[in-house]
This record gives sequence, C-alpha cells and structure tokens, in this order.
Amino acid sequence: MAWWGRSKPARPRTPTDSKLSVEALEDRLNPSASPLVFAISPTIDSHALTVADATSSSTPPALRWGSAVDLGTGYTDAEINTARTGRIDNLALRTNGTLVFRSQTQPGASWSSWSVLGNNFRAATLARHANGRLEIFAIGRDGSLNTRLQSQPGGNWGNWNKTTAAYADVKAFVKTDGRIELFFLGTTGSLFQ
Repeated sequence: MAWWGRSKPARPRTPTDSKLSVEALEDRLNPSASPLVFAISPTIDSHALTVADATSSSTPPALRWGSAVDLGTGYTDAEINTARTGRIDNLALRTNGTLVFRSQTQPGASWSSWSVLGNNFRAATLARHANGRLEIFAIGRDGSLNTRLQSQPGGNWGNWNKTTAAYADVKAFVKTDGRIELFFLGTTGSLFQ
C-alpha cells in the first residue's frame, strides 16, 4: 500500500498491554485450580507473563495476635462499634437474655464496668448515627423489636421503645451517609429489610 508515494515501513511488532482477570491468571499460573493469592500489575504484558511476574502463596502471612483476655462465660453474642474519636463501645448478650454494655473512651484506656440495659432478649445489634449517638436494636424473647437511643454521643440511654412483631434476629448496617439500614430474620425464616 502506498504511503505518500512510498511503501509504509514495517513497524516492529510489540506486545500490547492488556488487563487480565484473576481467573485468567490462575489458569496460566496454576492449571490445577488450587487457591492462590496474587499480587500483580493490572496492565502487565500478557504476551510476556511469567511466574516471576506474580507472587503466590497458598496461605496468608502469619499474623501475631495479642493474648486473649477472658471476659467470663455465659455470653451468646457480642458486638463492637468504634467512633472517629477512637471510642469503642461493646454490647453483649448473656445466655440468660440480659443485655449488657461497656465502653472504652479512648484507645488504651480502661473499659467501663458492664451496665445492664435490659432483660429477656434473644438478639441485639448496635449502630452509630451520623451525629455520633448509638442506637440499640434488640429482639425480645417474645419476638418484639425494641430500640434504645443515647441522649448524646457517650451519654445516657433513653427508654426502650417496643414494637410488636415476630422476629428472631436483627442486624444493622450503617451507610456511608450515616443512614442505618436494618435486616430482620423472622421467626418463620423470612428475611426483612
């Protein structure tokens, strides 16, 4: 083909960058399909891919945990919630249905004593509003939904508000804009949102 009166010079063929999915990478490096963890550049040259281009491991690196602290027996569930200030709040449900709460005002500080927030519960969850106040959503042994809100961040708890319903469990999810979304499990196994 003419190119301004002359033949177009042949350009050397070079590999082009392409993005590989994790699945494609697993097929190339590990045909047996055993699980691997990879660290790889997203635009690596697919024509020159070699095992040296990826780091693989059958297990994650060993992590060292601090010593476990025994907080006692007789608990069926527990939740932790952290604030931007570093405050940590801990809600726990005892096997006898008692709901207890404690706080750590700042990282490394001593925990407060457990305070009893109510009795006859089968499940509970904890969520922090955008204004910093905590709210507890608890399912009573009678299947009722009960809520309790702090007067201010780190402040006293208001009274329980009870709604008659037939729930077995509840979990709270806080959206990035601070709104709280609840997921309920009914006593018949149905899921509500």
